[in-house]
Amino acid sequence: ITFEGDEISGDELLARSGLQVIVDASTGMGITVCQIEGVGCAYPAEHCFCQCMGGGECAYWTYFYRDPGEAEWTYSPLGAVLRKVSPGSVEGWVWGDGQTSPDETLTFEALCTPPTPTPTLQARSEDPTVTPDRPTPVPEAGTAAPTSPQLPTELPVSVPTRTVVPT
Repeated sequence: ITFEGDEISGDELLARSGLQVIVDASTGMGITVCQIEGVGCAYPAEHCFCQCMGGGECAYWTYFYRDPGEAEWTYSPLGAVLRKVSPGSVEGWVWGDGQTSPDETLTFEALCTPPTPTPTLQARSEDPTVTPDRPTPVPEAGTAAPTSPQLPTELPVSVPTRTVVPT
């Protein structure tokens, strides 16, 4: 997901992901993610922690992140509203016990391969007789061949940030 500026909040990133997300914003602590793509608790008919009430095993949407260059996932103690996501980060939401992180292979490089720029070459000729229907004449033996314009050595690439939701 691309965005303007140096950072974006985790909840804004999740909102821009295009995933179907249901949240409870009434907690006073930001948002509680109840359901992503149909997985989770059916808020408002159910509490967002519907599978954590009454003891026993507990499952809820846990939030992890992997900042650029980090080898491991980190459980976010702040929640999505307070988390500041920078370009190159990977954010992961896991329906589970809060102990199981996203798959270690889900790195930025694995998920967001930058596009390979395709340079375009625009032919220019100093010879006014060269037109699309009349190509550049072949130089006679012993004369210098025309040179082609220089292509840029670097092209700007926008690197997106992606929200990962393993289930």
